[in-house]
Amino acid sequence: MRESIALAKARGVYDRGPKLSADQIDTARRRIANGVTKSRVARDLGVSRQTLYTALCANLE
Repeated sequence: MRESIALAKARGVYDRGPKLSADQIDTARRRIANGVTKSRVARDLGVSRQTLYTALCANLE
């Protein structure tokens, strides 16, 4: 099993890329600063609230 995962990672088909681009995260931050709820922003972007929270926190570091 681990060998097949390693082979898939080597081909670049195992790991997913980020759900939100840097531009989408910047836009989300501006909308949130302007009073739009995080739930609404997440819904408009087509992601869960948790994905939005994770992206907002990860991009700060």
